[in-house]
Amino acid sequence: DEDECDKSPPKIDKSAFCKAHSAIPDNTKMRLKSGRMVEDVLFDYVKDKDYEEHAHSYIVDYDNENIRSLFSEIEWKELIFDRLSVPSLSQEIASELTRYGTKSLGELREIVTAPYLQDGDVYDVQKHYNLEWIQMSIRALVNLYENMDSPLARSQYEDWFTVALFGTCIDISNRKNRNRPSNERKFMGRKIDGIVYVISRFLEIGAIETARSFLGEFDKKYLHEHFKLPKTLRDMFADHIRAVDYDDEKINKIQVFGILHLGLRIQFARLWRAGGSITIFRKDPQ
Repeated sequence: DEDECDKSPPKIDKSAFCKAHSAIPDNTKMRLKSGRMVEDVLFDYVKDKDYEEHAHSYIVDYDNENIRSLFSEIEWKELIFDRLSVPSLSQEIASELTRYGTKSLGELREIVTAPYLQDGDVYDVQKHYNLEWIQMSIRALVNLYENMDSPLARSQYEDWFTVALFGTCIDISNRKNRNRPSNERKFMGRKIDGIVYVISRFLEIGAIETARSFLGEFDKKYLHEHFKLPKTLRDMFADHIRAVDYDDEKINKIQVFGILHLGLRIQFARLWRAGGSITIFRKDPQ
C-alpha cells in the first residue's frame, strides 16, 4: 500500500512514555555486567524524539548502528548474545529437503512428481504429513518456474506473492481484541500480510511482510516494512509471555520469527528476549 508507506512513524506521547518507563521497577530491568540498565539507556536515547522508534518498545535492532553506539563492545556482545539460535531441523525433514538439491529444473521436476511413499506404504498423516507438505510446496514453486507467462519475472502486486508463495499462512488479528466482548467488532491493528500461528493454541509465532519488489535498503517500502515487523513480533512475543503465565524460565526459551519477502528477495528475522523488558530483533544473513 503506497499510501501507507508515505506515512511517517506515529508521533509519540512523550508524557505517557515517560510515565510508563518510570513505572518499571529497577529490579525487573536488564542490568548489564557493567551496571548499566538497558531500558534506561534506550529511554535516554529516545525520550526527546517526536516519532516512534523501535527503542520506544525496548526493541534492540541488531543492525541499528545508532543503537549499537550506545554500548561498549563488551556490553553489546552481552546484550545481543544469541542463546537460542536458529532452531535445528529434524533429521526427517533435513533428509527430505536434501533430495531437492538438484542442478536443473528438469531434475527437480522428476523428483517432485515421484511418489514420496515407499512401495507398499499406506499414507499416515502422523508419519507422512511433513513429506507431503514439502513436496507440494516445491511442486508449486516448480510450476511457477515452468509457467509460460513467467510470473516470477514479471511485476506483480504484493498480494500475488502472499497467495502464490505463502498461501498456507492465515492472517489473523487478535492483538487488539483480548478485552473485546464477543459481540463487538474487531479492531484492525497493524496491517500484516501474513501471520503464522499454532492452531491448537491459537498462538501467533511468525509474521510475513511482502512487497512487489526490492529496490534497496533505503527504499521507502522496505523501510516501512522493516519498521512494522519488529513491532508486530514484539506483540506476538507478549502474547507468549501471557500464555506461559510470566514464567521467566519458559520465556527465555521462546522466540518468534518474521519473513521479509520483497519480490524475489527473501530474508528471515527472529525476535527473542535478552532480559527484563528488552527484546532483540535480528535479521539472519542473506
